[in-house]
Amino acid sequence: MTTNITEQISEKLTKLNFTLYSLIMKKILLTVAFVSSIFAFGQKEEIESAKKIINDNPQQAENLLNKVEKLITQETDPTLVNEFNYNKGVLALSNNNVLESAQYFAKVTDFEQNGYYEGKSTETKNKKYYFSKKEADKAEQNGEISKVKHKTVAPIYTELIRSSLQTKASEINTEAAQAYQAKNYKEAGDKFSELHFVLKALNAEDPIYYYYSASAYYNADEKDKAIKILNDLIDMGFTGVTTTYVATNKSTKTDITLKDKAQFELVKLNPDYENFRTETTPSVEGNIYHLIAVAYSDKEDYDNAIAYCEKGLTKVPNHQLLQDLQGTLYYKSGQTDKFVESLKKKVQLNPKDDTAYYNLGVMLSKDENTYDEAKTYFEKAIEINPSYTDAYVNLASLTIKPDDKLVKQINSLSSTSKDIQKRKALYAQRQNLFKEALPYLLKAYELNKEDIAVVSALKGAYSILENDAKYEEFKEKATQLRKN
Repeated sequence: MTTNITEQISEKLTKLNFTLYSLIMKKILLTVAFVSSIFAFGQKEEIESAKKIINDNPQQAENLLNKVEKLITQETDPTLVNEFNYNKGVLALSNNNVLESAQYFAKVTDFEQNGYYEGKSTETKNKKYYFSKKEADKAEQNGEISKVKHKTVAPIYTELIRSSLQTKASEINTEAAQAYQAKNYKEAGDKFSELHFVLKALNAEDPIYYYYSASAYYNADEKDKAIKILNDLIDMGFTGVTTTYVATNKSTKTDITLKDKAQFELVKLNPDYENFRTETTPSVEGNIYHLIAVAYSDKEDYDNAIAYCEKGLTKVPNHQLLQDLQGTLYYKSGQTDKFVESLKKKVQLNPKDDTAYYNLGVMLSKDENTYDEAKTYFEKAIEINPSYTDAYVNLASLTIKPDDKLVKQINSLSSTSKDIQKRKALYAQRQNLFKEALPYLLKAYELNKEDIAVVSALKGAYSILENDAKYEEFKEKATQLRKN
């Protein structure tokens, strides 16, 4: 007589026994009942009685699990998916793949701690299952399911996982720190990822290690891995802000740290403690968006880089690194109007930003209609930073901008007496330009006497001004600098 399929699944799953001993001894004990249960959900067939157990053959077990994975759908019983995840974790750990193992185990402990969400398919009327509220809400909003309910489950594997991974956490933490200090960034990235998922599997998740992993991968030139992790952190809502509660023991003068506010309130009632305080770690949210944007910029994907800058600045409007990078990206991508706009916004937010004023001067000095405005910005940069050499050089360059037109006019004149008079007048205008620019060049030289460009500019200026002594002096300086 055919029994109810749910009863068969329940009966057969009780026979599935992956012990930690089998893990340590590199044995994979996988009941065909488990495999058949998943197959049944995919094929809608009843499950026959349990078949021969596959033992001492990890490769065959992996092949079977891979087949099972292809049959898992949104309608698969979540307890069966949990079985699958646990066995994949066991298999990975037996192969010493700690990262993959921890990733599967983390799914198991999350499921056993937080349960799942069940909804009714609006198309097939079958039940559909989701492992996060976010996924279920999205499916409901899209009209895919209705009548969503949250379900809880009894923990089966959490303690087994805890026993298996407890000692690994501290080992991996040490290995990750050592790799990073040795600048073995690829290894550090792998280890910090391992640590994140191991802690998650132990219900002690701290995403800061995942953030460290992204940073290490970026330094290892593994940009895509870094971007993937950073996006995961954004999806998780991670900001890096954590609150701890600290109290000092009156007798020993040592601090105790608590993460639970309720416990902290109880400690406050204890007369043995004093100096109660709350400590909060700074946010790294802006840094997360900045690092993604930098990674995309390194790949010359400026559209994505700009998009993440803009998203980041909506979260952390005054983040200096994001503001700087956004402007740079506008410039690199040829969006000069937006670059200028971003610079003007920066000086509004920070009127002491001499670099932003300088960059505004550079950008506006490209158009003769905005020369006067550019000069104002260079002067503002110098007012903030009197040692800003490049600002003096650019002021000098801006001052003599009209010289090109004067030279063209002079060269177009003939040798008639009338044109000779015009030439003299135009030459006098040239000299006036260089007289005005000279103090800027001299200040730049005072600040950096090794700058060959400044020395050469002074030599040219003195030539125009017909100061032979100074011309020879700076001609010699230029020669010596070129020799060096």
